[in-house]
Amino acid sequence: MMISGVRRLRVLARVMPTWKFLCAIGFFCFAVLGALALPFTGIGFPATITYTGLALIPVLYLLAVDRKHSRATEQPHLGRNPIPLGILIAITLTFGGAFLGDQRQPSRAPGTVMPNLVGMELSHAKDLLRDLELDTATHDDTGEQRHVWVDSNWTVTSQTPSAGTTLADLDKAVLGVIKTGETLRAGAPVTTDLPTVAPTTTPPTFSTTPTSTAATEQSLPTPPHNACLLIDPDALTAAHMSDELEQPLTDHATPNSNATYACGNDLSEVAIEITLHPNEQDAAASAEYATRPEILTDPYTPFTHATRIPLRTGAKVIATNTGVSRISWSHGLYSILLEINSDPVVPGLTPRHPDPTIDRLAEAIIDRTDQALTHNTW
Repeated sequence: MMISGVRRLRVLARVMPTWKFLCAIGFFCFAVLGALALPFTGIGFPATITYTGLALIPVLYLLAVDRKHSRATEQPHLGRNPIPLGILIAITLTFGGAFLGDQRQPSRAPGTVMPNLVGMELSHAKDLLRDLELDTATHDDTGEQRHVWVDSNWTVTSQTPSAGTTLADLDKAVLGVIKTGETLRAGAPVTTDLPTVAPTTTPPTFSTTPTSTAATEQSLPTPPHNACLLIDPDALTAAHMSDELEQPLTDHATPNSNATYACGNDLSEVAIEITLHPNEQDAAASAEYATRPEILTDPYTPFTHATRIPLRTGAKVIATNTGVSRISWSHGLYSILLEINSDPVVPGLTPRHPDPTIDRLAEAIIDRTDQALTHNTW
């Protein structure tokens, strides 16, 4: 039967347009590999069911072409037409697997409780929640509705559910955050009455002036800039990353926060965030804190085996073993935070993003950014 199937494929390869035949075979291989691999990634066996259903689609298409060719050449075709039943089975498996995935209960141990995340860097908090099979939603605890672009530039100040709550079948946690180094103004809304827990290393304190709630919500004049002009698409291509950039983002300055500009590519492999500070000392302090040496010894960060290369201010922290690298530096009144998410380097396999590749990408973005900031061409 297998030999007969191979013969029929050879016939189809001759009679079908090459691109259609290759697309069908490629889609089949993609779906089969997904069915085999996804259960081991933590997604679970519902994904196997869905991808098995998807694998049937190109098989049914090739069967239909084969039957049409047989009729056209007046060749005998044994058996009843299996395509209608196959379509029903493919639909059932595809949507049934997706349904089972939605209904899947968390596999965490009964009695698991919510940890205290207040005072923790947002990226670390998200990692802990991911281990607990919880999705994460965030909001700006200053009430200014700023966007979270680079997680490592934010600190958790409130959480729902509160620490110690039994998670049961909960699937989502909400975290209130502020920019690292900021302090909550009096009367700022929070979602929990947990006490604030100080980070292991005290962040730099930036000068702020107390203001009323009404004044805080008012945006201050913010210079127009496009952070996407700081990322060179050619450098992304050379680093084997997507060169498609998202729309640039601007958070306007208020009496209680600095202006921030951000951009990243469409696959979230690269993200850059530029913050305008009131003075160069604050900018340098922010850059130094983002890549401080202590993050290489903090067990909650992905940088425990990273390479740290100091810059004039800040540093390049490249962790190819986890695929998470962070670069920070300052330029005049601006502090810049660059994060690169790459494929982890696995011993024994050809690396797609080795250390030199990530370092070259970082240097290209650093040079382009410094040039743009010097000449104000962004």
